[in-house]
Amino acid sequence: LQAGPQNSRLIWQGTVPVAFSLSPFRFALANRGLDLKVQSQNINLSLLRIVTSQVQSANSQVDILVEAKGNPRKPLLTGYIRWGAGTIILQKAGTPYRLEAGEIRLQNDRITIPGIVLVSEGTARFSGEFVLAGDGRSQAQARLDNFLVLNRGGNDLWSNGAVDTSGLNSGLMVK
Repeated sequence: LQAGPQNSRLIWQGTVPVAFSLSPFRFALANRGLDLKVQSQNINLSLLRIVTSQVQSANSQVDILVEAKGNPRKPLLTGYIRWGAGTIILQKAGTPYRLEAGEIRLQNDRITIPGIVLVSEGTARFSGEFVLAGDGRSQAQARLDNFLVLNRGGNDLWSNGAVDTSGLNSGLMVK
C-alpha cells in the first residue's frame, strides 16, 4: 500500500501459515511457522477510518515496525508503533481531541503502552502492560482530568477520575 503526498508506505512481508482443504472445506491458522514483518513510514492515522467506523477523522504520522514469529495463535512480537502529535475525532464524541506523540512497544510476549494521551481542554491518559503468554496477567490504567468526553447537540460531558484494572486477560478486575 502506497498513498498520499508524503509517499507513505505500509509493507507486509513474510509467511502466515494456514491449513486449507476444499473437501471438506477447512481454513485455519497453522500451529507454527509464522514469520511476518509489518513496516510503515509516514503512514497517516486517518487509516483508522478503514478499520473502525467509530473514528470520524484522524491525522498523525505513524511509523510501524512489528515482527511476529512462531505460533500464529501466540506469536512472539517485537517492535513498535509510534505516532506523532495529531488530532482525532470519534464518531459519538463530537469533539476534537489533540493526540500527543507516543508509542506502543512489543517485546516478545508483552505489549507495553507507556501512555496514550488525549487532550480536550482537560487530559485523558491510558497506559498499561499486557502479557500474552502463560496465564496472561495484565494491567491497565485510565486517568481523566477535567476531560471533555462528549460535545453533542449542546450537551457537554466532562469527567474526572481513574480506573485501574489488573489480573488475567480472561477476567480483568477493576479497582
